[in-house]
Amino acid sequence: MFKVLFVLLLASSVHADGLDYKVGAEARTIPQNATLFADGGYGYSVWGDAQPGKVFYGYIRPAVTLFAAGIVNAADVHLDLYPISFFGFTAGAFVDSRTGNVGSYQCSFVVCQGTVQGNYLKARLLYELAGVIFVGNASWKNLQAPASSQAFLDEWSDLLGNPGGDTLMIQDYVLGYRIDPQIFAGVDYRQQIMQGSRTNSVLLAAVASYNHADNHTDNHLDYKFTVGAGEYTDPTVAGNGVIFGRFEWFGLRAIGLN
Repeated sequence: MFKVLFVLLLASSVHADGLDYKVGAEARTIPQNATLFADGGYGYSVWGDAQPGKVFYGYIRPAVTLFAAGIVNAADVHLDLYPISFFGFTAGAFVDSRTGNVGSYQCSFVVCQGTVQGNYLKARLLYELAGVIFVGNASWKNLQAPASSQAFLDEWSDLLGNPGGDTLMIQDYVLGYRIDPQIFAGVDYRQQIMQGSRTNSVLLAAVASYNHADNHTDNHLDYKFTVGAGEYTDPTVAGNGVIFGRFEWFGLRAIGLN
């Protein structure tokens, strides 16, 4: 299982301080998975004018995200801290519950049941110039696995970690062009490295996204749909084609660029 985490900047859609929430689903062909998710938070602007079309403001946002993928489920509590809307950090803690075999490995050879928990730090930069958009994400994730002499499987990255725990580093870069205010097309490069075990994966894909923002009219047709296709490589898969997609419905958009 491999969580689709790429984020595309398509609109400066924000709302004033207050509650936000969204639900959605994502899926991919290699490693095969389908996940439902829900996210809710409360944003506070700390300076500037946090309104649609504006970028010069800062904010904080505590939030909770839930993931459900059948026999692998997760909860994530985090705090977004953005000194300016297009650059900031997220610090969080998570717990994953695994009740069966998912991914590219067999449970008889690796630890793939029980609870994995830990914390993480992510940095994010978004930049646009003349329609050209760059989004960069870098994260460090500390994983604590059940005690065992065997390596453990992190189902979200589909990588093996050292017995008892490991550190996962993720780099994700998107470069593309805003075709119009709602449509984006570009390239996504993503690398994941499990530091202790030295296992890694690489995704290189073309991506496109349609972002419909209704400015919170009574129609509530506020959603984003992203699709992609490319090449995925990890220790068990060598350069196979992959197709993935993600749908998000926004009840209220979060403060910030999203």
